[in-house]
Amino acid sequence: MSRNLLTLTLGVLLVSSLVPAGQCVAAEGGLRYSIAVSQFENRSNWRGQWNLGDAWGAILTDSLNQTGRLVTIGQMTPAQLLVKGDITHFSEETGGGGGDFNIKGFRVGMKGNTAEINVVMYIVDSSTGQVMASKKCYGKVSKKGLRLGAARGGFSGDVGGFKKTNSGKAIEQAVDEGVCFLVSMLDDVPWTGSVILVKGSKVYINRGEREGVTVGQTFDVGES
Repeated sequence: MSRNLLTLTLGVLLVSSLVPAGQCVAAEGGLRYSIAVSQFENRSNWRGQWNLGDAWGAILTDSLNQTGRLVTIGQMTPAQLLVKGDITHFSEETGGGGGDFNIKGFRVGMKGNTAEINVVMYIVDSSTGQVMASKKCYGKVSKKGLRLGAARGGFSGDVGGFKKTNSGKAIEQAVDEGVCFLVSMLDDVPWTGSVILVKGSKVYINRGEREGVTVGQTFDVGES
């Protein structure tokens, strides 16, 4: 693969979802990897009043963004990495306790509660579909604390409120284990983007300020 050094100016960058025309690899640090979170399949036998996959995805997305090294994106712009997986086990056992109250759409009670979750997480190179690594993640909380129910029919997206429950804490434990593993891999993963258009003296790539691209950075550019 032939390579040339090209200095890109932030003023000519464009975030786009066009089909990639080539690959660019950052020669300097300080950049954030783009990552997309796929829906995790609930392959456990647990079925409750709230959606386990949605709760896992919300906490995972929040934790990935808090690392400072990753930025989660939607479908419009192709991400460099994809995280997906299966929830293989979830249990929530409730003992006796006190009365219920509401937190933004959740019915919550102060009852004894044990929550446990097992998840298999896969890190995928989105351009090739190759699984780069996998990690088994585990979380368990067993103590008197908040018990979660759905006051309005499902997970409302209130991540902060959900994390106060034992179920939320167990999921957060497993998520943190997976996110720490992912971050530990990044030093061995070249940061990449795609050249989507060359027009005269201007070069457009599908990475920008969101991913930490700044004026004067130098990239290796070549055919993929």
